Amino acid sequence: LGKKAKIEYIASELSYEYHKKEEQKQAIDVVYDSVENGDFDIFCHGNADNKLVKKLESRNFKAFHVIRDPRDIVVSGYFSHKNSHPVHPIFNPWLSKYRESLNSHNKDEGLLLEIDYCTTYFKRLNDWNYSNPNIYETKFETLIRSPEEEFRRIFKFLGVQIKKYDILLSSKIVLNRLAKYELFNTNECPNFIFERVLKQHRYKKISGGRKAGIVNDKSHYRKGKPGDWKNHFKKEHKERFKTLYPGLLAKLKYEKDDNW
Repeated sequence: LGKKAKIEYIASELSYEYHKKEEQKQAIDVVYDSVENGDFDIFCHGNADNKLVKKLESRNFKAFHVIRDPRDIVVSGYFSHKNSHPVHPIFNPWLSKYRESLNSHNKDEGLLLEIDYCTTYFKRLNDWNYSNPNIYETKFETLIRSPEEEFRRIFKFLGVQIKKYDILLSSKIVLNRLAKYELFNTNECPNFIFERVLKQHRYKKISGGRKAGIVNDKSHYRKGKPGDWKNHFKKEHKERFKTLYPGLLAKLKYEKDDNW
């Protein structure tokens, strides 16, 4: 509460080496150069990498970092890039052409294309420093399984207290004061707000009423359950994945080795 927030998505390395193109290079430089001295207290990046963390070091930061089973990233990315992911002139101007390619191939061929496409994503996952004491590491699967418990652990790590208050939080006066950041310390989060935000972002809410596991391939919130790669990966997909990304799943502790 009472904090200035900044949200970014553009990564330092882009698909098809678009980070070397002048327009994208300028956009990346602006974002990454602003990280050190920008006017914000909370920063969220959808494609964080070690370069970004290095820029944040001067701010004495604390953060949490979410990873996901790379095989599920492939499947999710395939359907998203094929159907629902928005095209942005800076972040992903190549997506329109890539989408055409995906739609001109069958699903098995498209998944092979997506495995190749994920190179920059998986490079970030492989190169990431998972032992940084300033960063709480968690997984998409943990957040899906027990969101309230995990976010309470995250907030504790970040130094934000989730507190209950013995006042009539439903009164207009209290809510008006809360809106002006006059009621609570900025390192505190009222429990009712914490629970409300979690509820607003549950899968059933953001998917338009579907329960997790009910599939809509055209929706950006397609299924909402981990492990879907098992329903789509065939032998050729496993072989391509292992060839391109040896040891990645073991490093991220999704498998013991490459014999999966």
